[in-house]
Amino acid sequence: MSRLAANSEEVKSTVLNTPTGKVMDALGKTSDGRRFAESVGAYLRKWGNRSDTVIEIGDPSWLEDPAIVINNLKAYLGGSAHDPRAQWLELVADRERLVNETQTLIAGYPEPVRQQFNGMLAAGQNGQRIQEDHNWWIDQQGNYQVRQVYLEFGDRLAAAGAISHRDDVFMLTGDEIADSARSGFGGDFKSAVSERRAEMERWQKVPAAPAVGTDYGPPPDNPVTRALGRFFGTPPAPASPDHPELISGAPGSPGKVTGTARVIIKLSDASRLKQGDILVTATTSPPWTPIFATAGGIVTDTGGALSHCAIVAREYGIPATVGTLRATAVIKDGQRVEVDGDAGTVRILKS
Repeated sequence: MSRLAANSEEVKSTVLNTPTGKVMDALGKTSDGRRFAESVGAYLRKWGNRSDTVIEIGDPSWLEDPAIVINNLKAYLGGSAHDPRAQWLELVADRERLVNETQTLIAGYPEPVRQQFNGMLAAGQNGQRIQEDHNWWIDQQGNYQVRQVYLEFGDRLAAAGAISHRDDVFMLTGDEIADSARSGFGGDFKSAVSERRAEMERWQKVPAAPAVGTDYGPPPDNPVTRALGRFFGTPPAPASPDHPELISGAPGSPGKVTGTARVIIKLSDASRLKQGDILVTATTSPPWTPIFATAGGIVTDTGGALSHCAIVAREYGIPATVGTLRATAVIKDGQRVEVDGDAGTVRILKS
């Protein structure tokens, strides 16, 4: 989409210089803009059935609010992001080179060893594809469809005066919605909605406890727990009182980079990420993938070497440290940091 926009200076200028929420209206004022707006609409119809967090039906989909898409376009057009197709082709060529080199190295090994390598290679390649497809078709598409059902209830409750706005339906329980529907969408939930929304806003400001319940110590060392650790991460090295500026995690993607930290918890806030900035976040999921082309490096609170963040960072060739548990709490937005993806550390630099 960004390559298409870049073909027209008029469209490029409109996207870059118009506030995000007004871009689509501004595009409709010129013939080039209208053609590009139609392309944006086609993109959203194909890929817009997703939201910010993937698992929260209360979040609007990209189809309802294309702000995330527009902000991604702004980032691609305003920076020096590589052509994703060209970058993908480079990665494919590099992959084939490495596979061929390895096949040559093991050519003299016994046949069962070569078969095991080829089997594990295919499992790794197909497994990642299955994981991404599962997330797209089940997690994202499923939540989108469920959200539409709730919004239909929300429209009817709002029309009957039971709530003020249709999105208020997400502040109600399933039983409250069902009971109201059975009685012709009667009732008055305005006070309950207001109280619950205020409660959610209050608790959003309270840091979550690192653990709840009894600590039984580390899990047993076996293949299952080791595999889970690669996906979800394992406890990092404890903070050193002699080096408070150093945050330990797990190596996610190799390389070392220095940049300005942008602590971003919700994807809708990702417009603050500029070319080369270090994305510091709790975790990432497939809807976050487009902003990897803007980030110079990535740091997460959760995840291991096989987490979404680590895999995609390696695909984009940018350093990443994952599973720090505390990066978003310790790193301040705007600080200069050094990400060492080989060592799995982050260093907060002095101003």
